[in-house]
Amino acid sequence: MVLLTSLPSEIPAAEICAVYRLRWQIKLAFKRMKSLLHIDRLFTRTEAGSLSWLYAHLILALLTEDIGQEFLEASPCGAGYRRPPLAVADFQACAQHTRPRTG
Repeated sequence: MVLLTSLPSEIPAAEICAVYRLRWQIKLAFKRMKSLLHIDRLFTRTEAGSLSWLYAHLILALLTEDIGQEFLEASPCGAGYRRPPLAVADFQACAQHTRPRTG
C-alpha cells in the first residue's frame, strides 16, 4: 500500500494508516447513506428547509443503524446462546440446533 501525505515525517506510519482507515469508513458510510436515503438530493430550495431535511435523514440513519445493531446482536437460539460476530462455525451450529428434526 502506498499513501501520500503532507503530514510531517514525525508522525508514525501506523497512525497515518489508522486515520486513513477511519476516513475510508466515514466515506463508505456517506456513500451508503447517499444510496439508501438519497441524502445527495435535496428537495427544498431554502437553506433552512434543506438543513431540516438533511438533519431528519441523518437522525433516521443513526436510529436505523442503532436498531439494526440490536437486531444483529439478538441470538436466534435463545438468550443463553452468544455468537461472536462473523463466526461461521457458531452460526452453522446454531442453525442446526434450531432446525426441526425429521424422522
